Amino acid sequence: MPNGLDVYLHDTPDKALFDRQTRALSNGCVRVQAVKALAARLLPTPEWTPDRLDDALATGATRTLSFATPAIVRTVYETAQVQPDGSIRILSDIYNWDAPLVASLAGPGARSAPAPGLSPAIAQCLG
Repeated sequence: MPNGLDVYLHDTPDKALFDRQTRALSNGCVRVQAVKALAARLLPTPEWTPDRLDDALATGATRTLSFATPAIVRTVYETAQVQPDGSIRILSDIYNWDAPLVASLAGPGARSAPAPGLSPAIAQCLG
């Protein structure tokens, strides 16, 4: 996965890491919980059947495959998520990006007092 930032998607032998609430353990890799589903989506068919994928994964060996068309991978950094019931789930701002973002969005009359239980930056954004 050549890229200028040296960020890579990979599985992990320590599956318990997927159960952690805070999963930001490194700044250069993204652990993929459903790596088999991702591989099945990216690999060309009919060459890569589910059985062939299972066999390849069972070896535990690292393989390098080239794609005729590169897969574009985008990551999204969120510190607030709207839940299906309409509530808002607030996440840790591990990169401290909320305050500068809110400052860039704030206009006349922007609220500066935080709402109870919210980070000041998120509270200001929610107004």
